Order: sequence, then structure tokens, then C-alpha cells
Amino acid sequence: MWKSWGRAIALFAVAFVCWYVEIVFVPPGIWASFLWLAAVTASILCLCFLVIAVIRQFKPEISGYQIFAWTDALLGISVAAYAVYDILTDTGWFAGILGYVLLIFVVPVIVLLLVIDFVLYKRRKK
Repeated sequence: MWKSWGRAIALFAVAFVCWYVEIVFVPPGIWASFLWLAAVTASILCLCFLVIAVIRQFKPEISGYQIFAWTDALLGISVAAYAVYDILTDTGWFAGILGYVLLIFVVPVIVLLLVIDFVLYKRRKK
């Protein structure tokens, strides 16, 4: 139980540092893209481990892999639905730009984390 809380806090610190360094210190370019990708990944992982820690407070026997998969899948569906909504409803010069950014950069990270979770779950199950 405490391991999940520790992971969530550590990932929050990593995400915070990545976002801060990327926004304040790094000029736009390839390194900013890598830091942005690391910050998004750490933020998603932090959210998933936070949900694991909270659910394990009430049901300690449930698998962390299943909680992670459900959380990641719901997050992916929510982000994709908002991205499509943003693309279809915005008007103006930058109509739907946030939706395109979410679909191109954030949704693949969520899917990749879901695939990694599935591989680790199957590997541990054997």
C-alpha cells in the first residue's frame, strides 16, 4: 500500500521537475520535445499510481495491473473524446489545435502505457 503512495509522490516530483525545466529553462527545440514527452508520461503515470494507491486503501487484494489498465483506458477515452469534441466545435484561427495536439502526442503515450501494462501483466502471470 505504501509502495503505491511512494511511487505516486515520486512520479509527481518527476513530472513537476520536467514541466518546470521544460517551461522555464529549455528553449524550443528537440530537447524541449523530449522533456515535454517525459513530463506527459510522468504525469499520466502519477495519475494512474495515485488511483492505484487510493483504490488499494479500500480493496488491498485487487491487482495493480488491472487498476492501472482501467485508469489508463478511461483516461485515453476521455482525452480522445475531448480532442474530437475540440476539433469539431472550435471556430477561429486556431480552431481545434488543442485537439490535434492531444490526438497526435498524448493519446499515443496513453496507448503505449496501456500496451506496456498488458505486456508486464502477461509476463508476471506466467
